[in-house]
Amino acid sequence: MDSYELKYDGLYFWSQAGVTAEAISSKYTSPEEANIAMNLYISGKKFVADRMTGEEDLEELNSKASLVGYAEALGVEIPAKLKQPSAIKKYLKGLQDA
Repeated sequence: MDSYELKYDGLYFWSQAGVTAEAISSKYTSPEEANIAMNLYISGKKFVADRMTGEEDLEELNSKASLVGYAEALGVEIPAKLKQPSAIKKYLKGLQDA
């Protein structure tokens, strides 16, 4: 659930440091209702990779979406622990050099 915390001030609401996502910025009458809203928010954030052929120049790819699309085109699975584009690119370069 990202870094959100469910709080209560007469009604339940999601809170985090910084701005709360608009999709879950409402207040809820029960924790169950708040959790349903959070689950819908999380499911709506599905990551979509850019379509790549695998023939692109890895050095020129810098976004997470393009790097993941490149890996998918090559049939390479990116370890879940790699979140940042720089880490993903380093991993893919390591595979190329191997």
